[in-house]
Amino acid sequence: MHNPAASNVLKQTLLVIDDDGEQLTELTAHFAGAFHLLVSANNEDALQLTINAPIDLVIINISSNNIDWLLLCTRLKEHPLTLDIPVILFGQQCSHDLMLAGLEAGALDVIACPIALDILDVKIRNHMQLSAKLRTLALISCTDGLTGVPNRMQLDTTFNRFWYAAIRGQHELSVLMIDIDFLKGLTTPTVMWQATNASSKLLQPFMTVYSGKAMLWDVMAGRSF
Repeated sequence: MHNPAASNVLKQTLLVIDDDGEQLTELTAHFAGAFHLLVSANNEDALQLTINAPIDLVIINISSNNIDWLLLCTRLKEHPLTLDIPVILFGQQCSHDLMLAGLEAGALDVIACPIALDILDVKIRNHMQLSAKLRTLALISCTDGLTGVPNRMQLDTTFNRFWYAAIRGQHELSVLMIDIDFLKGLTTPTVMWQATNASSKLLQPFMTVYSGKAMLWDVMAGRSF
């Protein structure tokens, strides 16, 4: 049996959305050793997991009685924080119309049951590898090429993730922005490290006061603003 993540030092995260007890047991037993495995049996929990956790791939059972798989797939592909997560659909009744609807909603693949686990392993591996490359490109675009410091795009992306997580989790979000003018002229990694160290010292009193609260802070490339 092939383990798609057996060679990974850090396990990737796989979310299985299914309410079929017998089938779910088979899938979790198969994937438990290869991935950090998350399981959900309804739409809202699944959406919250994809926003709050770093999900690498989602598998959805389209034969479920309690999951509106088409709505869920559509919402995943419309949300700015989850649209890049690969989605694979599987089910007992994979008719032409169902497969077409799922693919049009944004799923990358549809697999009919009974599932050939070895083929599913390869499909998961391929989609995860492609997704990882796309995320690397996105990370490069969020980094200032001269200083290696996160730019405005990274700020927007990170803030959106914390913001939606706070809404979903019904908790407060604290954002502290400190404008240090001399950051605009920084060009060397050494000086940037010194600035980052100084900023962290400035934030220590706030971290003490707001211990346990969600806080977002980073050093951003000044010229990007």
